[in-house]
Amino acid sequence: MSLSAIHDSSERYPPPRCHPETRTLVRTLIICWIQDPNPTCFVLWLYGPAGAGKSAILQSLAEECCSLEGRFAGSFFFSRGKPGRNQGHFLFSTIAYQLALNLPYLRTPIDNAMQANPTLYTKSMMVQMRSLIIDSFRKLSSGIGHTPTVIIDGLDECDSHETQKLILEIIYDAVAIEKISLRFLIASRPEAHIREAFDRPTLRSITKRVVLDESFGPNQDIEKYLRDGFESIYDQNSTLMEQVVQPWPGTGILDLLVQTASGQFIYASTVLKFVGAEFYNPLSQLDIVLEPSALDRTPFSDLDHLYSQILSTYPIPEKLISVLGTILALHCPQPPGVIEDLLGMKVGEVGLVLRGLHSLIRFPHIPDENYTRSTEFGKDNGIRLLHASFEDYLVDKNRSGPFSIDTNIFRIQITKAGFQLMAKWISQPCG
Repeated sequence: MSLSAIHDSSERYPPPRCHPETRTLVRTLIICWIQDPNPTCFVLWLYGPAGAGKSAILQSLAEECCSLEGRFAGSFFFSRGKPGRNQGHFLFSTIAYQLALNLPYLRTPIDNAMQANPTLYTKSMMVQMRSLIIDSFRKLSSGIGHTPTVIIDGLDECDSHETQKLILEIIYDAVAIEKISLRFLIASRPEAHIREAFDRPTLRSITKRVVLDESFGPNQDIEKYLRDGFESIYDQNSTLMEQVVQPWPGTGILDLLVQTASGQFIYASTVLKFVGAEFYNPLSQLDIVLEPSALDRTPFSDLDHLYSQILSTYPIPEKLISVLGTILALHCPQPPGVIEDLLGMKVGEVGLVLRGLHSLIRFPHIPDENYTRSTEFGKDNGIRLLHASFEDYLVDKNRSGPFSIDTNIFRIQITKAGFQLMAKWISQPCG
């Protein structure tokens, strides 16, 4: 049973963590709730738009709670497109495992439950919650001193709407009906089906809500994050940038980028990845970012414009759309060799197509002289999008225009290509 509670640390410009001088209000609200010995609500829902910094806050809170004895029960960070991190089936078994590690008084009953039925981790979420967690709390001989917190991030990135709603129902049943001594901190985007679940009288009665939007003043965080990132890019390209006057970029441009971000950390993170891309001129890359937008103003227009500008740098958009469409249509991230086989590409071609898109796509294996068609599974060698907002952009024709992707069309194409490959392999002589 693997823990699924951390973010990738290999990204060159990871999403910024919240600085103590800002976002103080939201952090203080949550910490006070976590430390409250007699909470009136046993669920706290932190919600806000994509890229607002929810995951950064929860990750730092998880780290902070680990140092508070008896406060931290466990955590699970959902991530769309990552096997094991995008499936609700793994949630409660992982939380049970962490409960056994973090709360010594639960170690024996949880261990006994697993020994009595080693297949529990394969059962339904409801059975896992009841057998591993609820029953373990019932077997405690005495009450516990403080109600510890379970942290669940990115509920909206779980595998289906029905699973997301079922998770909330199971949590309600555990804390409101079974009255186990746990509280749940849940973060997500305010998707309609999730909001409807929280609006039901049952869950609403035990839930505290905190919205994360521009009212919490994220601009100071974003400005510091951008300035630190640009300084790093400057230092890494010192020879190329030796004639450029510091600070680079100037205050006016930095202010413009902060304003354009509109409180979305994902915008700032994507800008830094794009400008600082290897083998590219940072000055030219920044000029592309700063090109004026002709899009109508929407809550996502600036982020959409940035995505469109980055995609527009590729000279053959049709091939790019084919690769991106295949990535979206595949059930889980696959190595580049699989995509090349399905699209009839030459070895290393996927790497060349995506070479300029490392600000948007996680592509662990860069093609080089040692590149081969690896189809080994079980390792994180699959290609995946870095952020769910990029997928939202690609599948919405009104937002992405010429770069829009109909995943149904690509699923049909992948199915046909799969059968053709099977027929080819079967027809080959043995030996």
